[in-house]
Amino acid sequence: IIVIGVVSVLCGAEGIKDIWQFAVAKEDWLKKYLKLEKGVPSEDTIARVLSIIDVQQMEKAFRDWVETVLDGRVKSISID
Repeated sequence: IIVIGVVSVLCGAEGIKDIWQFAVAKEDWLKKYLKLEKGVPSEDTIARVLSIIDVQQMEKAFRDWVETVLDGRVKSISID
């Protein structure tokens, strides 16, 4: 659900319904990278999981991951 959330927001999703709609539309693509044995989680499940995430910890984890992936090659990335 976290991966679905991050990818969908990077693609323009602005809320839970957008995240869910993105996941449904891109389910075949997502299944290449994620185990979705029971299909795309419901909107309610996505909302519950995302609501318990500590935003500051998620931001730090995301920044750390991006730094690892970029390996110091880029100073900043703008995401609108």
